[in-house]
Amino acid sequence: AREPDNVAARISYARSLYLSEDKPAARRELEAALARQADNALALFLLGVLMEEEGDPAAAVSYYKLAVQQVPDHAGANLFLANQYYRQGRYDAAANHYVRSVRGEPGNQLVYMPYLGALLQSGASDAQIMSALEVGLDKFPEHPGMQSLQIIVLASSSDPQIRDTAEAHRLAQQLPAQPQLPQYQGLLALTNAATGNFEQAVVLQEQQVSFAVWFQPTETERLGRVLAAYREGKLPPREDLLSASGFQAAAFFGAGPFRTYPTPRPY
Repeated sequence: AREPDNVAARISYARSLYLSEDKPAARRELEAALARQADNALALFLLGVLMEEEGDPAAAVSYYKLAVQQVPDHAGANLFLANQYYRQGRYDAAANHYVRSVRGEPGNQLVYMPYLGALLQSGASDAQIMSALEVGLDKFPEHPGMQSLQIIVLASSSDPQIRDTAEAHRLAQQLPAQPQLPQYQGLLALTNAATGNFEQAVVLQEQQVSFAVWFQPTETERLGRVLAAYREGKLPPREDLLSASGFQAAAFFGAGPFRTYPTPRPY
């Protein structure tokens, strides 16, 4: 017979052991909990986190999958599983689990950028990307990364149902009026180009490149390609408009799930 109260107590104790740096004991308590209740999604997830921290991503993925089998929209297990797939370059699988994590906990701001990154990397349609942005911006309307991507997609989409250069330009102009910020300059440059004002786009993009030479040298080459496109009177490819670093899966942080208990979150 299952002993849910005992299982819950063991999981809580495992958290305390982990946070007091006795991780082997934490693992034993989680394994003991699962011996009594093999389908406990929380214990499965936390044991997966321990496996990942111990350098065994394959075992971690197995436990995350077992947790998701029990709770399909388990926010934590789906997020950590998605991050694993993202790092492996399995972007379709990553996007599938990010969206399930969003369903489980739509208020977790950290999910949205890697989710959008996985969609971009997997070749998702602009309609799919805009749908994901709609969900994210509904929760976090002033998120700068999502605002930027929304403007980029509206300005550069090849889908006539999505492309809206006037709206993109309006949104860019409504961003906080801080022209010295390179991101702001770049978006204004793009929307000017998208509406046919390549002369102004060149001026703005030159300012962004000049800033990057001193403060973002790793971005200079990409931004220079964008500038070259504007000088030729054309829009650059989408990949040159995006800084890949903003869409990466978050670095592994095992203490997060262990520390946030008790919590209304499903992990």
